[in-house]
Amino acid sequence: MWRFNRHWNQQYGANLVAVGPDSLECTVDRPPTTQEEAIHLAREHLLYAPGTLGEYDIGQSVFDLAAALLISRHWVFWWD
Repeated sequence: MWRFNRHWNQQYGANLVAVGPDSLECTVDRPPTTQEEAIHLAREHLLYAPGTLGEYDIGQSVFDLAAALLISRHWVFWWD
């Protein structure tokens, strides 16, 4: 969890707001601003928590998650 907080806090202003037994939630001050950055971030999200796609009301691909991350100031990480 420390690595999560440090890396994404510095890069995106992400701050943990909730921790559950199989999930994390955070607010984001500076979401990604380009499609390329969002795709890279989506891949990081899925490496960190593969169940994350199920938490967004989106399709089931990296590109769908990237599109959501471009406009979202709330991130959810989920482990099944």
